[in-house]
Amino acid sequence: MAGGLIPERLITIRRYSSAGPAVDDCRLLIDNGLDAYIRTYRWQDIGEVRVPESQVERALALLPEARPDLSSVEQAEKCAWCGSRHARTFAPFTGLVLGAGAGLIGWAIYKGQYDGAAVAFTVTLVVLFFMKTTVGRLVCADCGRDWRAPGAGGAGPEPPVTS
Repeated sequence: MAGGLIPERLITIRRYSSAGPAVDDCRLLIDNGLDAYIRTYRWQDIGEVRVPESQVERALALLPEARPDLSSVEQAEKCAWCGSRHARTFAPFTGLVLGAGAGLIGWAIYKGQYDGAAVAFTVTLVVLFFMKTTVGRLVCADCGRDWRAPGAGGAGPEPPVTS
């Protein structure tokens, strides 16, 4: 950390198509006295190793040569506004579904209908799963802009065409 409570900016030094190699490299850096962190993405099996800005050169010197499994990371969605590859799925009514499901579960428990509460819980999870997997929208974790995934239906803003 530089300057007490304000941490240094973390820099991604390597991306992986799975979290396993990221854990191995992060452990190597930590064992050599560096502050290393792993960033993973919930809906994609992608891992990143990040270090503070002041430790980037030392970390790159410690890591082995890049592995060939990095090619599938390049296929990850790229934000057209900021160029980030940190896209995640976005379902616009997730909060509403969670609230309605929690209300139904609470009401069923209040009425003593525990089987009904279990059914409401299961239905809420199934609906959320399908919303997250079929909605066809992505949101950038860095700039917050959202767009329609390639090949997905539905309306919404399209990113500007860059040449």
